[in-house]
Amino acid sequence: MAAHWTKVIGRVSFVNCDPLYHALPDSWSVLPAPPAWLTGHLLRRDCLTAPIPTADYAAHHDELQLLKGLGILSDGPVGSVLLFSTRPLERIRDVALPSDADAPAGDARHRSSCASDGAGP
Repeated sequence: MAAHWTKVIGRVSFVNCDPLYHALPDSWSVLPAPPAWLTGHLLRRDCLTAPIPTADYAAHHDELQLLKGLGILSDGPVGSVLLFSTRPLERIRDVALPSDADAPAGDARHRSSCASDGAGP
């Protein structure tokens, strides 16, 4: 008998992920969770595969394998990480980043954006 996790797929509640689940046979179970939580589930083998943040894959690339030809991508700007301020960008010197564990990819993007503009978290 196969291990239970071999018939479980992680799922995030993002509309751009929905096509991944449309043809999923009834024999599969779905583990819904925020993206960063799915990373932990994947590492613990609670599920066979899951969409996880890019930053999490980078941190665990020695333990995980990318599925060739499958990803959530954009051919242009995305609005999933937004930075708001009452000051112009050139006057921003400090940025408070969320300690929210659900947003490591967003955190990495903020750090990269701030560093390229000379600001620091």
